[in-house]
Amino acid sequence: MPLSYPDSIQHNNSSFALMNASELRGTAYLIPSASATGSIPSDKRALGSIVYASASQEYYGYIGATTSSTDWNTSANWKAFGSGSSTGGTSNGSFTNKFIVLASGSAVQTDGGIIVQTAANSGEALYFESGSNRWAVTSSLSTSATSANPLEYVVTAFKSASATPPSNPIYGGASASYGNIYIDSNTGDVYIYS
Repeated sequence: MPLSYPDSIQHNNSSFALMNASELRGTAYLIPSASATGSIPSDKRALGSIVYASASQEYYGYIGATTSSTDWNTSANWKAFGSGSSTGGTSNGSFTNKFIVLASGSAVQTDGGIIVQTAANSGEALYFESGSNRWAVTSSLSTSATSANPLEYVVTAFKSASATPPSNPIYGGASASYGNIYIDSNTGDVYIYS
């Protein structure tokens, strides 16, 4: 019996994937592209259906209210949720989302960012450092890390017509603002926080 979106099966050890994403195709209805959902016979349509578009190697879950042709053929009722090449693949991924939310559900400011794995269990990170309220980079961060210590900070620039720069920039505040830049747009004068 196929899964219905958004149901999932998980490995009993969260350190392991249940299966390689390319093996999931057997549980999804195979179509050539996302625009071909109308080619699925009426008796094969169900709420929560999963399809695999072979041209883009993406999975789509049906989130429509009914399986009527009007709902079924409305592209907004199909949500992309995964790529067949995202696990263990060497090709680049792409996202149609305008923003990616990290540390989703956090009620307080917390560290969060991306890690490019450069060793067995660690890598180089670009992340928001909550302790200093500033974007930072660090090296050799564990791929299972939930926080980090900044090695260096990302520099930001702020421009205003005010001749007097604020005593503290938005990023870094009073204690970690060094290196950030303020530009007086009237004169072109550049100030660097130290």
